[in-house]
Amino acid sequence: MLYTVRGYTEDSLERYAPGAVFDVTLPVWRVAEALLFARRMAEAFEGVDAIAIWCKFSGLAGRALVSVTGDQPVFGDDVCRTPEIVLEGQATLVQIDDTLVEVMQQLLSPLYERFNFFRLEQRLVEGETAKLLRGI
Repeated sequence: MLYTVRGYTEDSLERYAPGAVFDVTLPVWRVAEALLFARRMAEAFEGVDAIAIWCKFSGLAGRALVSVTGDQPVFGDDVCRTPEIVLEGQATLVQIDDTLVEVMQQLLSPLYERFNFFRLEQRLVEGETAKLLRGI
């Protein structure tokens, strides 16, 4: 088992009060980074064909969904009313290699739905994942 614990980058930005916002793109980056890292680690072990995924987002209640860069059409009126969510899934190494965007879409959609039923669009996941893979 591997895990990482991170705070919300949004909480360290001067223009937002800590605990007030949740950036629409950062979960895509963080979870994709974790999946890609786990994928690389799995290569070191013989016989691993799948990775179990467990993500917990806490401190969500009262946060408004925003785009801190302004690159996404999110306006801050989608607010989360639940304090946390746990996301669970499984992906094969082949799925991570070939269909990472679809894996991410399925895994993360319930998180975004906590923000007034916000729909996580595939183009957002595709675009942010592509930036990550290009090293931007």
